[in-house]
Amino acid sequence: MKAITACVAMLVGVMAASVPSPASGQTEGMALDQANDNLGYYYHNQYSPWQSFTAGTNGHLAAMQAHVYSTDGANWSATLEIRQGEGASGVLLASQTVTGDGVNRLRTFVLATPVRQTAGGLYTFVFSNASTGLTVRASGNSYAGGRCRNHASYDYNFRTWVLASDWSGEAWRDTSFTASSTVISTAAQLAQFAWLVNNGTTFAGQTITLAADIDLGMHYWTPIGGDSAPFNGTFDGAGHSVNGLLIDRSGVSHQGLFGVTDSNSSAVWSAG
Repeated sequence: MKAITACVAMLVGVMAASVPSPASGQTEGMALDQANDNLGYYYHNQYSPWQSFTAGTNGHLAAMQAHVYSTDGANWSATLEIRQGEGASGVLLASQTVTGDGVNRLRTFVLATPVRQTAGGLYTFVFSNASTGLTVRASGNSYAGGRCRNHASYDYNFRTWVLASDWSGEAWRDTSFTASSTVISTAAQLAQFAWLVNNGTTFAGQTITLAADIDLGMHYWTPIGGDSAPFNGTFDGAGHSVNGLLIDRSGVSHQGLFGVTDSNSSAVWSAG
């Protein structure tokens, strides 16, 4: 067997470490996605306030912040819902109980189950059925990606954080790429190719050709081939590049686009 780190003309944007935690109370790996930080207005006595937003990247919505507290100063509880689309009637994607008090401050809510989001998709967070009226800090419509419940021209003060997704997840792979396929044109096909190799398909005697530049979008990547499942074919980069590669495998050898290949495999390097 042999270990290689890339089999394309160029491999750029490689990172082999976790994204730093952006704020206290959040888990390592979250990255700020959407935010409306302009302040100036308050909506009082809200029992199910909501704010819609447009996802800026593929990933998992993992935490959010909102400037929310009880209007009467009492401790409060509510159901934090994440819904698809705009408003409180879209498909429910996640829900959990959250609590707070009457102190006027920005609060962080880490989702118990991160929600998969798609770049450009519209989502809404809702503080549903609050135990007492809530005050939510807001601003004029400086955030073009959504609106709050109260008025189409206003937005709550909020932020969202996402976790990078793992390309090995079935929802991100193009399962139409099979053991007999020979051309890779998309990130989803490259992810499926990696998954097939890592699950025992050797591609012995076959040539896999890259037909386009690929952007993996800084989502977690598992190298193609391991000690128990090496790649055994030929990979031709055909002058194309793979960028946005993110690997977080501390203490594991053979890291890169490829991990371990069989001694009979080969890589074709060509000028871009």
